[in-house]
Amino acid sequence: MSKHDDLIRDGFCVIENVFDSSFLDSIQIQSEQLADNQNETDKLRQKYTGSLIGLDIEPSFSHLIAHPKVVDAFRELGYNSIKYMNGYIISKPPKGPPLYWHQDWWGWNDSISYENEPSMWFWCKDMSAHRSWTYSTFRQLNRTIC
Repeated sequence: MSKHDDLIRDGFCVIENVFDSSFLDSIQIQSEQLADNQNETDKLRQKYTGSLIGLDIEPSFSHLIAHPKVVDAFRELGYNSIKYMNGYIISKPPKGPPLYWHQDWWGWNDSISYENEPSMWFWCKDMSAHRSWTYSTFRQLNRTIC
């Protein structure tokens, strides 16, 4: 069974070892610096997520978004027209307050919500043992590649 079959059947597929550890370490360090530099108002506003830093204000992550291995992963799944919609750095510290119910998407009245195109998420660290640094680029929301 192929990754594309997994994606269609399960709504997600996992593609492991796309980046080497030194590349992910550099993303991790950059993410930590951005989170540490948040002002107190932003830290209070995001107390449930830990951080929610939009990458539209941080162009230095473009090398991750447009990385050839990311493009290749989409192409191997049969998606050749990649569109960047938005991205966030999310950190949820261990034993932090619960996130509670929330809505990740606001565009249900837009036809983009019903197209058969995936989104992509990057986890830079094991999410169980550490502050969870997640970099996500949302492509389109029907399917997810992890």
